[in-house]
Formats: sequence, structure tokens, C-alpha cells
Amino acid sequence: AGMVTSSLLFSRLTVEEGFNAFDVDGDGAVSSDDMRAAIGQLGLEAFAELLMAFHADANRARDGRLTPGEWARALAGVNVQGLLFRPGAGGVAPAEAAGMVGAALLLNQLSVDDGFAAFDADGDGRISRGDLAVSVANLQLGLTEAEVAALMADLDADGDGYLSRGEWTTGMQAADINGVLRTRHLFLVT
Repeated sequence: AGMVTSSLLFSRLTVEEGFNAFDVDGDGAVSSDDMRAAIGQLGLEAFAELLMAFHADANRARDGRLTPGEWARALAGVNVQGLLFRPGAGGVAPAEAAGMVGAALLLNQLSVDDGFAAFDADGDGRISRGDLAVSVANLQLGLTEAEVAALMADLDADGDGYLSRGEWTTGMQAADINGVLRTRHLFLVT
């Protein structure tokens, strides 16, 4: 349920809109056939097994047809905080960290410009390493100080220790958000 809820949030869809995207035949229920058809139509083949498991788990009546109520109950109350966090002994490379930040902006429905304003904690028109560290911590991305420093160095093209709006924009536009979403078994519904 967390994967579906998070993916709907990333796609900026309400629970009802998500239900409708998967109710392919429009009969008011998401059958197993609807789920398989939607997976194909939405290009979600990589997530087919997870989505079919969600369908089976959410179908409390065990009749193979998810009602809007079952769909909503399955998605209600799912905690998506810390969703982008990826623990691991290998650490997070700057490119992945940038993708995590970009995905967090998407999840919070912020544009790149809005993200710059949000990360510029002291409002001085640039993002310091401290600003970046505080914002990353608030988003619960789980990056270490060294990973934040590496991300800062990667985005700071002129090496002045601050991110200008241009450096931020270039970095966020180049970020592999879809790669981050895929590695966390999330998807965009379009």
C-alpha cells in the first residue's frame, strides 16, 4: 500500500483519481483484469508483481474486485515520511542524492524554483551547506554529513561554497528522479 500511496502522491493524483486510472473498464471496481490492463497501459510492467500483490491484499472481500472503499482503506494512513531514505553500507553517491532531493521536491509538489526557496533556509538568495544539511534532514533523506558535503560539491559548479539559483536549477534538472523512484519500487502514473 505504501508503494501505491507514494506513487499516487508523486503523480499528484488523489486516491479517487488513482482508483479511476486502474479501473480500466470503468465499472466502479478494479478487477484483476483491470489491474493487469492498467499495468500495461501505464507502462508499469516492472512493478506488476508488487501491484498484483497490493490488489490481492487490499481486496478484503476476496472476490477479485477492489471497490473504491477497499482501495481507499488500503491507502489510508500510510506514512510516506522517510520514503526516499536508502540505507546501505555503500553510501549514497552525489548523483543519487540529487535524485533523492528532486524526488522529495516532486513528492512535496514543489517546483525547482520553489525548492530553491525552501532550501534557502536563511533567505539570503543562495543555499549554503548548512541550508542543504537542514533541508535534507527535514526531508528525512538519511544522508550523512559526508554525503551532504559530496552533494554540495557536485552541485556547486563554481566552487564558492554556495549554490546559486542557476546551479540549483541545473542540478535538479539533471537529477535522475525516475531512477531514484524505480530503486524504491515507486512509479509515476501518467
